[in-house]
Amino acid sequence: MDRMTPLDLERVQLPTAWRGYHRESVDRLLASLAAQLGEMLAEAQTARRRFEDAERTLATYQGRERALVDAVTLAQKAADDARANARREAELIVQEANVEAQEIRQKATESAASVQWEIERLRQEKTNLEARLRATLLEHLDRLDAQGRAVIEVAPQEAATG
Repeated sequence: MDRMTPLDLERVQLPTAWRGYHRESVDRLLASLAAQLGEMLAEAQTARRRFEDAERTLATYQGRERALVDAVTLAQKAADDARANARREAELIVQEANVEAQEIRQKATESAASVQWEIERLRQEKTNLEARLRATLLEHLDRLDAQGRAVIEVAPQEAATG
């Protein structure tokens, strides 16, 4: 059986029978039913439209949700990558600092050794200079002593001749 519309109810022609229903009452009932059916169909159609709108809205929100999930996933991956890169960069900086510190220690050790060698060389030079100076002083003292004896020897001779 096909669906009935309010118009179908209004146009229904019921056969009359002897002692049948009161025609005006039946017509009023059919009109009332037609009106109610019309209202119900209008409500159903409105509900259907609202449902379809809700489905479209839901689909839109689901699309946005997928986009947000993708964005959050991408942001999380970017953050993870940034952390990993920062960690690698920090490790590289620490390694470079260690290498530089080792070079500085090596230069300091070499410099200390060079200064120590220079100190030893200067000590040796001081010792040599002191020895030469002592030898020179002793030589001059010996000359002074020799000259003093010569003066003393000459003096008694002059005293005897004089």
